[in-house]
Amino acid sequence: MELQEQLSLLLRCLLLDERAYTELRRAPHTTLPALIVVVVATLLGALGGLIWTFTAATSADHARFFLRSVVGGSILQVIFFALWTLIAALVLQRIYLVRATYGDLWRVMGYAFAPMALQLLIFVPALDQPIGLIALAITFYVTTYAIQSSTGATAGQAFTASLAGFAVFCLCLGVLGNGPRDLAPGIFALDPNGLSVGLTFPIRTVPR
Repeated sequence: MELQEQLSLLLRCLLLDERAYTELRRAPHTTLPALIVVVVATLLGALGGLIWTFTAATSADHARFFLRSVVGGSILQVIFFALWTLIAALVLQRIYLVRATYGDLWRVMGYAFAPMALQLLIFVPALDQPIGLIALAITFYVTTYAIQSSTGATAGQAFTASLAGFAVFCLCLGVLGNGPRDLAPGIFALDPNGLSVGLTFPIRTVPR
């Protein structure tokens, strides 16, 4: 698949072209490009988090954050996205009896995951949390639309299936990225507390 064709298909997906998602579902050769979209969007979000440590947390352990959040966290996010896709497929198949294979959903949801790349912009200290939430919200919306458009599921069925997987995705990455663990990319690793990004502070004792 030519790069120009891939980019055109990705743009159509982001513009919510229903036919683009139908094409993806019927095109097994787009499985690898869908993985590439997920990986690139994840790495861009992780890069935004790394830049944040230089703009808003200058005393952070940047090398540690890179290894744990950018490298380890990115790998974990791709794994949990695969789990999100699996959960959505199971909900559609087992609960709603909608014909939707895992491979089909992987392709359409993979391309729909592209808005997560917006987390590249979370390096702006005052806008990190809002931009992170916006990126998650848009990704959830586009992913839900992709499921509905490609499977023939109703809006409610697509919403429930996507939400079930999305909840697990966010909860797992939220726990892994919380505090000093930083085992998640982007906004999931940027806790609004002093323990984030590997920071440690001495405990001050109050004189009696």
